[in-house]
Amino acid sequence: MNSFTKKIYGEKNSRILIVFSSWPIKSWYLWFLGKLLAAHNFKVIIYSLDRHIFQPDPILIANPYALIKKDAINSIKSFPKRQQNNISVLGISLGSPLAFILANELHSVSKIIANLSGADMAQIVWSWDNILNGFKNKLRRKRWTLKKLQNIWFDLSPINNLDKLRGKKILLYAAEKDELIPFTQARELIQALDERSIKYQTVVNIRHNHVVSCLINILKFNTYLRFLNSK
Repeated sequence: MNSFTKKIYGEKNSRILIVFSSWPIKSWYLWFLGKLLAAHNFKVIIYSLDRHIFQPDPILIANPYALIKKDAINSIKSFPKRQQNNISVLGISLGSPLAFILANELHSVSKIIANLSGADMAQIVWSWDNILNGFKNKLRRKRWTLKKLQNIWFDLSPINNLDKLRGKKILLYAAEKDELIPFTQARELIQALDERSIKYQTVVNIRHNHVVSCLINILKFNTYLRFLNSK
């Protein structure tokens, strides 16, 4: 069974945008995003984690992220040289760590959009007492602790993938009432960027929860299209 799927829109277009969707969003849910940006000369590659992946097994979760990263890097290397100089990435919710990982590792990634991201993957999961209590309890029964999660997911957490982002453009979305990725996690990520003198733009939703905020951010395409077109 595959751990991720990939869908491409605007195959012949010259500008590259790689999208890492959130679990459990399937790639076809974002067809309108692919079609919209393909109409603006973007070749849009959308990755999505298979639904069965996000189980209370930290290793099972980490492996698909590594596979997607490898596939995305190989895809970039296969592009014509002229397309490898100005690549953009968009991470949605739990897909956002991949956007930071790729941008931090590859000089060719110049723009990062993070639609509801946090600093620390383990801290995010460990905050799920009210919304996904069963998930966290299963981790505890398997003797996983926050410290162990932070160790095994160290390379996944955005806060550990910031060292080479200076000079790149970053657009961060956050939601004050986010119950899945707490706003404190967004603030921690912003603080880490400030400490490293990395410039960024922020859009903060003060009214809505995670799902609604995430959807609004995608539907208000003028904001991220303007960002992607900026020099």
